[in-house]
Amino acid sequence: MKRFLHRVKWPLLLSSIAVSLGIVAVACAQPNSRTIENLFRPSSAFTDKNDGSINATLYKALENREGLTQYLTMRLAPVLRNFYEENVDDDIKRNLRTFNTDTDNSFVNQEQNLRNQYRGDYLVRLQTDILDNTGGNQANWKLRDVNNKIVDDFINKLFTKNFVEYVDKSVGVLSTPLKGLIENQSNWNNIKIQAKFVDKNKRLRINNDAVYAAIQDKLLDQFVTNENPNLVSRVVFTNETPNDGFDNYFNPDLIKSPTPSYQFQVFNKYNQQDNSIKGANGFHILASNLQSYVNTNNKTIDIPNKFSSDSGGKLLLKASDMFDTFDPSFSAAFIQGYLALQKKSKGAEQTEYTKLEKDKSIIENFFVENNSAKAAMKSASSSSQTTTVHKTDLAKIFKENETTKSTDVFKGEYQKKFSNATSTSNSDSSNNSAIVDLKELKKDNNSQPDLILARGKDGIHLMGVDGGGYYLSESGRDVNKQKQFLLFRALQTKYGLIDTNTTYDFKLFDEVKKHFDKNRVLFLFNALFKLVDSKESNFLSFPQFKKFSDSIITVKNELKDLVESQYQQIVFNEVATAENKVALKLAERNQPFIDNERNKQIWMNGLAAVLPYEQDSKTGHYNELGIYYKDIIDKVSSNTSNSNSNSNSSSSDPFSKKIIDKLKENKKKVEAAVKKHVDELKVSVIPSPQYSQIILVDTKLSSDPRNTSLALNLALNAVLSSDELQNTIRRDYFVNDDQFKQAIDLDKLTFKNWNSLNNENWNIFKYTYLFDLFQKQANPSIFGNGVNESSTDNKPKINGVLDSLYNSLNLEERLDSNDLINYYSYLYTVQWLLKDNLKNLKQNLQAKLSRTTNSFLVWSLASDKDRNNTASQAMSVSSSKSVLVKMANNVASQTNQDFTKQEQQNPNYVFGSSAYNWTNNKTPTVNSAANDISSLYYTKNNGSSSTSLTLMQKSAQQTNNQQRRFGFHGIVTNTSSNNLPDAVRNRLFTSFVSQSEKSSSNGGQAQLQSTQSSGSNETIYKGALFSFGSLTKLIETIDNIPTQAEFDALYNHLTSNLNINVTGVDRSKSLQEQKTNLKNFANSNFNNTQTVQLKQAQSKTNNSNFNDVFSRFEGYIGTNKTSNYSSYNFLQDNQIYHAVYAKQINLEDVSMLGSDSLNSTDSNNSKRLDLSLEEFLSTVALEALNPNNQTQAINALIANAKNGLVRVGDNRLFSAISSQWVRKF
Repeated sequence: MKRFLHRVKWPLLLSSIAVSLGIVAVACAQPNSRTIENLFRPSSAFTDKNDGSINATLYKALENREGLTQYLTMRLAPVLRNFYEENVDDDIKRNLRTFNTDTDNSFVNQEQNLRNQYRGDYLVRLQTDILDNTGGNQANWKLRDVNNKIVDDFINKLFTKNFVEYVDKSVGVLSTPLKGLIENQSNWNNIKIQAKFVDKNKRLRINNDAVYAAIQDKLLDQFVTNENPNLVSRVVFTNETPNDGFDNYFNPDLIKSPTPSYQFQVFNKYNQQDNSIKGANGFHILASNLQSYVNTNNKTIDIPNKFSSDSGGKLLLKASDMFDTFDPSFSAAFIQGYLALQKKSKGAEQTEYTKLEKDKSIIENFFVENNSAKAAMKSASSSSQTTTVHKTDLAKIFKENETTKSTDVFKGEYQKKFSNATSTSNSDSSNNSAIVDLKELKKDNNSQPDLILARGKDGIHLMGVDGGGYYLSESGRDVNKQKQFLLFRALQTKYGLIDTNTTYDFKLFDEVKKHFDKNRVLFLFNALFKLVDSKESNFLSFPQFKKFSDSIITVKNELKDLVESQYQQIVFNEVATAENKVALKLAERNQPFIDNERNKQIWMNGLAAVLPYEQDSKTGHYNELGIYYKDIIDKVSSNTSNSNSNSNSSSSDPFSKKIIDKLKENKKKVEAAVKKHVDELKVSVIPSPQYSQIILVDTKLSSDPRNTSLALNLALNAVLSSDELQNTIRRDYFVNDDQFKQAIDLDKLTFKNWNSLNNENWNIFKYTYLFDLFQKQANPSIFGNGVNESSTDNKPKINGVLDSLYNSLNLEERLDSNDLINYYSYLYTVQWLLKDNLKNLKQNLQAKLSRTTNSFLVWSLASDKDRNNTASQAMSVSSSKSVLVKMANNVASQTNQDFTKQEQQNPNYVFGSSAYNWTNNKTPTVNSAANDISSLYYTKNNGSSSTSLTLMQKSAQQTNNQQRRFGFHGIVTNTSSNNLPDAVRNRLFTSFVSQSEKSSSNGGQAQLQSTQSSGSNETIYKGALFSFGSLTKLIETIDNIPTQAEFDALYNHLTSNLNINVTGVDRSKSLQEQKTNLKNFANSNFNNTQTVQLKQAQSKTNNSNFNDVFSRFEGYIGTNKTSNYSSYNFLQDNQIYHAVYAKQINLEDVSMLGSDSLNSTDSNNSKRLDLSLEEFLSTVALEALNPNNQTQAINALIANAKNGLVRVGDNRLFSAISSQWVRKF
C-alpha cells in the first residue's frame, strides 16, 4: 500500500492550461482513500506470457480490424492536417481552428460533468473512465478528438462534388458535352474524373478540387475491382390475377384462394384489340422489337421503361449486397447473363433462343418441350458437357407424390401442358411440357446471349448486362473498360443526356462512397499510395500541396506493406462473406417449396421450378455462380505491387477452395508486415499517469512520434477487450497442459494414439461435436450433402457434410477465435473424462445416475405416420408411405430389417428434396420421412449381443458383423433427457410399465411373454427396479430414507411410474412403520429365492411377474417392450411414430469403469456400460458436450495450470476476461 500511494503522486501529463486546472481541482477535493486502494496497478507487460509482451500485443492490435482502424486514423490525420494548415482556402483553415476550439470546450464540459457527479473522486473517474481509453492523458484526448474531426471532415469533402467530365485532348473539360459524342464508344476513354479550372502553377482555392477528384478516381478503381458492379437494364411484368380467374388454371379443391405469386404465376393472354402497353400487350411489343434494344455498336442495352410494371430503368448489382437487396433468383439470373457474355455460362438450357413466344401468355415462354425429364446444360469449361438436370417435369413430380389424389393440380391449358398425373389422355405423350425458370436470348445463332428472361417472385424479368458486351469477353473482365462504361453512364445522368423513354437513376459516387465507408481510412490510405505510384499527373506535383504531398510519401514508406496486406485481407474476407450468401439466400428461396413437400402439400408449389445452377454436393457452394466472385479475387490479387502468389490454387479451382488458399497466403503477409512495422518502431513502456490503470507505450522512431504513439495506444485500447486477445489467454492454458498435448496435436488439430485410442476412435469425438453444431445450423443444406460426385451411391455421407462444416470453421488459421476455444473446451473435456482410468467420468456418472429412478442408453427415431416419401421410386418402395410407417403397419419388407439400423438418407429433408432437387445438386439425396435428423447420428456395436440382432441375423449367425444403430441420444435420466421427444421420455420414466401392458391378457400384443422368442422368460416388469441393482440395495435405500417426502417419492414411483400394486403399507402410520411395511413387501415379492407356493400366491395380487425386476432390460420400447424387433409395436404420439431402442444402466455398471474400459481387445463389455467400444466412446462424446461437464473440466484445467493463473498487467484486459482465468500482477 505504501509503495502504491507513492506511485499515485506522479504528475499528470497535461498541457499548460490543464496543469493549472488540475492544481485548483486537487486543492478543492481529494479522492477517497478507498477509491485509490481499489485501483488496478498497471505493470510493464500485458500478461506474464510470451504472447503478452508489449510487441506481441501490438501485433494482435494491428492485425485486429478495429485496432488497425484506430491506428491508421491517427496516422492519417497528421497527413491531412498538412492539407488544412497550408490551404489557400481560408474556410478550410478556419475549420481546423474550429476543431481545436470545439475540442477544448468539449473537454471542459466533460470534466465539469464528472466533477458534479463524482465530486472528490472526479479526477480518478476522469482518468479511469475517459483518459485511460483515449490515450492516457488530456493532451492525447484532445489530439485524438481533433484528429477524428480532421479525418471526418476531409472525407465529407471528398464526395461533395461530382467530377465526372468529358475531357477533350485539345480543349480540356467540355462544359456541355454532346449526346452523340459521349455515346460513341471510341470516346469513352475521354470520360474522366477531373476537376475543372485547376492550375497547378497557381495557388488557387479551386485546386483543392484536384485533390478530391484524384482521390475519387482511385476510390472508383477500388469499387470497380472489389465490387464488380454491373448495371442491369430491366423491365418486369408483375404477377397478375387472371381475368378468367385462378380456378381456370389451378384446381380449387387443392389450392384455396391463390394469390398472384411465383408459384401461381398466371398472366392474361395477348389481346390484339387491346392498345395497352402493359402486361401481355406490352410484352408483345417488346418481344417483337427485342434486338432493337441492344446497341451492337457500343454494347449498351436500353429497354423502354413504359413496358415495365414498375418504373423500369437500370439496377446496379454489386457483389457485396445483391443477394441481400434483390430476389436471389434475379441476382442469380444476372450472374448467368454475366457469365454467358464470357462464354462461361453453365446453367441455362443448352438451347439459346433467338425469339420469344409473344402471342400468348407471358408464362408460356417457360413451358418447354419435355421429351426427356433432363435437358442438357453447357459447361463453363466445355460446351460438350451436358449433365445438369434443368427442366422441371411437373407431371412426374405430382405423379410421384399424389397417387392418392383423385383430382388434378392443374386445370385448363395448364393441365394440357403438363399432362398431370391423373390425366390419362396424354400423360404418356412425348410432347408434354416441362417448366424452366430462365432463358438466354441472343440475336442470332452466331452471337452470344445478351438478354435473359427470368422468373422471379414478383413476376417475369427481361434483363441484360448493360455494356457487358464491351467489357466482358471470353478472356474475362476488363476492369478499365468496366470503369469507362460506368463513367459513361454517370456522365449521361449528370448532364441529362438520356432518352426520355429509357431514363434511369444512377448515382455512381453514392455507391462508391457506400463501399468506401466500410473501411474508410484503410481505403483512403490505399488510394493515396496508388496516387504516389501513378504515372499520371495529379495534385502531388502541385507546388501548392508540397507539404501535404511530402507527408503522404513519408507515411507511405512506413506503412506501405501494412496497408497493402491488410487491404487485400479485408477485401478477400468481404468477398468470401458475399459469396457465402449465394448458397444461403438460395436455400432460403428454396425452403418454402421443401416445406410444402414435407408438410404433404406439394401441390402448393404450383409452377415452381428448379433454378438452373448446380450446387456442389461436397461443399454446398454454387461453383458456377462463384466464378463471378472468383474474378474479384483474381483482380485484387493482381492489383498489388507484390502479386507473386505461393497459393496452391489453380485457375480451375472453385471459389470455395481459392478463397481459403488466398486468405491463408495473405494472412502470412499481414503477420509479416505487422511484425516488421512494430519491431521497427522500438516501442517502450512509459510511466502511467496518476490514477491510471493501464499500460501506455511510446515510440521515438516514427516520422511523427507523437501521433504514432497515440495511434499505438488507441490500437491497444481497441484490442485489449476483444474476444481475440481474451482467447489468446484461454488458449495458453490448453497448449501448456501436458496431458492435453499428449492426446491432441494442437497445431494440426489431429489426434494422437493416447489412452489406447487410435485415430478412428478419436474421430467419434470430432464428428459428434460437429454433428451437434450441424443440428444448430439455420440452413444446413449450405454444407452440401457429402456425396462424392464420382460415387454411384446417392446416399448422403454425413461425415462428408461435417467435413464441409469443419472446413468452414478454418480453425487451424483462426487460433484466437471463439470457434477454436469452443472446440478446445470440448476436446479437453473428453480428455478430462477419460484420463486417470476414467476417474472423472465415473464420478460424474455416479452423480448423474440415481438409485431411485432408472437410467437408459437410448436410440430413438421419429416419423410422421402420414408423411409421403417423395422419392419412393429411388428407394424401391411401392407405396408412397415412409419405411417407418410401413413397419408400423406390419408391412415391412420381407427381410424384416430393424428400422433403427437403417440409415436415413435425408431425414426431415435436411438436405433438401430429391424429387424437385431444389438445390440442383449434382448428386441429389433421397428424401426420408423421418422427422428427426438425429437419425444421422449412429453408433456401432460389434454384434456380440444377441438382443441387438434381428431374427434374420441370428439365423444367419452373423454375430461378428459390426452393426450400426441410428438416433443415439446417449445416457438419459429423468432429469437429463437429451432432447428426447416427450412421448419417449414419458414412456421411459413415468410409464415404464404401462397400464395397457399390465392389463393385457396373455396372447395380447402388449403382454411380453406371448411375443418373445421361444424360451424367453421376460416379463413386463423386467428392469423396473434395475436402478437399485439388487434387493439388498433396495432395502438399504428404504432404510436410509430420512423424510416422509422422500418416502412418498419412492412409493409414488413404484405405484405410479412402475404400476406395481404395493400392498401392506398403511400410509397413515409413522414413517418408520411405513418403511418397515415397504421392506416386507419387497422381501416377499422381489426375492428370487422364494418358493413356488409363494409365487403362486402372488399371482392373486397381479404381481406375478416380479421375478426379474432387478434384471437389465435391453430392447425396443413402444406400446410393448421386446428384445426382438419382429414383435415390436411402435410408440405412437398423435401423428408421430417413434422407434425406440433402449438399454438400462445403473450405478453398478458405472462402478465397473476403469483402466480396461478403453481396451479394444477386451471383449468384456461390462467394463464399459455393457457397450461396444464405439458405442461407449459415443456416450463419452455426448457427455463431453454437457455444459456442466465442460465447466468442471475447464475449472480443473485452470486449477492445475503448472504456472498458475495468467497474470495481467492492464485493467482493460483484466476487466474484459472472467477472473477465473487471470490474476493481477
